[in-house]
Amino acid sequence: MSFSVDLEKDLAGMRSRRGSVTDLLKSRRLSRMTLLVFALITMSFYSWQTYLYCYSDVFLDEYESLDGQGLYPDQMPDDLPDCLSVKDYAAQLPEVDWFEVAQLGADEQLFDWTDDWISHGILPAGLQLPTPRFDLVYTWANGSAADFQAHKAPYDEVYATLHQDRLPEWQLAQGSRHRSWDELRYSIRSAVRFAPTWLSRILIVSKRLRSMETGETYVQQPEWLDATVSDAEVQVEVVADEDIMDHPQCAPTFNSVSVESQLSHLNTTPFFVALSDDMFFGTPVASSDFQSDLYGMTLNNYNDILHFDQAYEPVLDESMGGEILVAQYTSYMLNQRFGRRMRPIQQHHQKIISRSIMNQAMSTFPRAGTLTPLSRQRYDSHQLYGWYMHNQFTIEMHREAMLWSILWRMDRDEDGYLSMDEAQAFLAEIEAGKQAQRRSLSWETQAWATQHADENLEKAGLPAVKAQGLLWSSMDGPFHLLTIDASVCSATYTHLTCLGFDADRLARISLEQVMKNLRNVTVTCGDCLIRYLLDNAEHGLDVILPRKAETGTPSKYRQMALRALKKYAYTTARPDGSFYMVHNALEANNLYAIRVAAFTCINDDFLSDDEQEIHEAFKGFAAFFQGLFPTQLKIERVSPVSAIPLEEEVLELQGTDISATHTST
Repeated sequence: MSFSVDLEKDLAGMRSRRGSVTDLLKSRRLSRMTLLVFALITMSFYSWQTYLYCYSDVFLDEYESLDGQGLYPDQMPDDLPDCLSVKDYAAQLPEVDWFEVAQLGADEQLFDWTDDWISHGILPAGLQLPTPRFDLVYTWANGSAADFQAHKAPYDEVYATLHQDRLPEWQLAQGSRHRSWDELRYSIRSAVRFAPTWLSRILIVSKRLRSMETGETYVQQPEWLDATVSDAEVQVEVVADEDIMDHPQCAPTFNSVSVESQLSHLNTTPFFVALSDDMFFGTPVASSDFQSDLYGMTLNNYNDILHFDQAYEPVLDESMGGEILVAQYTSYMLNQRFGRRMRPIQQHHQKIISRSIMNQAMSTFPRAGTLTPLSRQRYDSHQLYGWYMHNQFTIEMHREAMLWSILWRMDRDEDGYLSMDEAQAFLAEIEAGKQAQRRSLSWETQAWATQHADENLEKAGLPAVKAQGLLWSSMDGPFHLLTIDASVCSATYTHLTCLGFDADRLARISLEQVMKNLRNVTVTCGDCLIRYLLDNAEHGLDVILPRKAETGTPSKYRQMALRALKKYAYTTARPDGSFYMVHNALEANNLYAIRVAAFTCINDDFLSDDEQEIHEAFKGFAAFFQGLFPTQLKIERVSPVSAIPLEEEVLELQGTDISATHTST
């Protein structure tokens, strides 16, 4: 199960400690009976500790349901009455679920311009697409609140008891992970200021707590927030994370990765922008910086440093810190489904999420997808990293849609098999692409679709990109084509190895078998196949699409391919972003010197619990945030000065906009 690695480490430590005590007893020449009794007591104690580890949910049931009724009786599945049952159920699930190819884009809508756009990059004159609107979804908790601390304390006690080896680092990190510097107020102000054209509403995913004063349960929200204001600049809704969990009987969790994996269950716009309260908009941001009907989602997965290619299941190790461990495990799972390759992690900024794709990604890995939201604390089990999974799954599924489109193109009679004649024609198109090499595929030269992105967006009535440097569009092929060149393909690709047939070994073969061949060998096979065929044209995807019917209308295969390619369409980008970690009060008071970018993250890694230093840090954060975003919103029932104790020099900043003093380029 998911906790087996931790349990082995705990038991190894137990055996080591038990051995040292036994040696001590022997050195004192105690009787065999004394040794036996002591050994039995010791084994009983550690067996009890192991039992507590495995069944800690049972001991906390009373705490979770203090009113004797439980918090979620209407959501509890009849066949999985408690969290232990969920974990047992998950352990029996497969690692990977291979869904039917017909599901690739079945829920996607095609328009009368879709075919011409995807196949040739042509838009009809006068096309005016509506500017999309997105919900903002925050994950938030005020860990400084007494009710929150009381809610979390029993679970911390269990974790601390079972993870003595991790205790010092883990205890230090707890304050920074949940301490509130009033960032949420200013993050919302930044969104209202710099994203008014596409901002739909704001959802805050928070914690359900129990009041220590009244004993009643409530959903935690900022003290300053008044979500009932009808004429507010933006409507805000606060939701308990337990209410969107697949298995609410396993609540609560204090692990952001667990909560983020469930956000696609919210009733949001089909695409939503996910962020935490330490992320801010520093300059105007357009809807096209996140998603458009022409280019799909903009994925901020350009990273100069962190790339993952995990060939084996990683060992749980908290010393890795941050998101590295969950990214490694997610890389490992992606390799099981799509083949092994290096995949860059996304930058720590606001990100666009497709509800449909996120749900599909998590369900593709049934065991890990079920266990991920059950983790209460970071590093207590392996988890799928939702944001990383979403981005890489989108890229891989678009590539897979292209491969299926190629196979459907070659299956001219649409019977699911390649005849000898169809296979021969297939090989001829590949060889033609090898010779033509018409397409520009490199980092140095922008490919056609990316180069003309702003022009095409404005032609369709959509805003040009403002805060992203576009690098690549799926309209020009898979993102990973940038990592291979013709010499790599020449050295690794052969028809027989990659397709299962060549000119000398022609035979009737099913499309499923060809796809299995492409999956079972190196990912370079599929990449090179796509590259060779795309090289038959300078731009557009018509050279890999199934042909139209004789009537000129899209065939069944062509419609399936268009839907899939539209569903998983994406661009990759280098965002105008800045990321700063604040470790102490001095750094908090020097924030005025940073570069404020379109996507700015002020990450709290403040580990001190000294009250004076915390107070000084509050002053620094407040001065910085209030200076950048001074305009109070209608949803704010109290001013910042009543929420944070500020000195006179900070109060003087009220009503002062210092954003002009920060460069954004």
